[in-house]
Amino acid sequence: MKKEETDEEKIIAEERFYQTIIYLALYSSGYMAEVEIINQGGFADLVLKYRGKVYIFEIKIRGTAASAISQIKKKGYARKYPDAKEIYLVGVVMDTKKRRIKEMEVEREEGY
Repeated sequence: MKKEETDEEKIIAEERFYQTIIYLALYSSGYMAEVEIINQGGFADLVLKYRGKVYIFEIKIRGTAASAISQIKKKGYARKYPDAKEIYLVGVVMDTKKRRIKEMEVEREEGY
């Protein structure tokens, strides 16, 4: 008998779906993108490196882009890139019904 997915497991699966779509779009366009980058605080959903700059993405299907950026800060994802010229934190909220970006916010990390 197949186990029923919990709400949390459904959310994680849906977020990973969008993470993969964004990754494939960036990677196939020639950008150096990586997913599920481990660091002290957890896993960054997606990291894009471009011309010495680092863009750290947190992708959500619930909440706000600001809360996604707060998670990046709280978990210290930017600390992994001390040599970056600039670091940008990118919070993305997806609309699962329309299958598109619902909200996106970009913030430059201070100190870079």
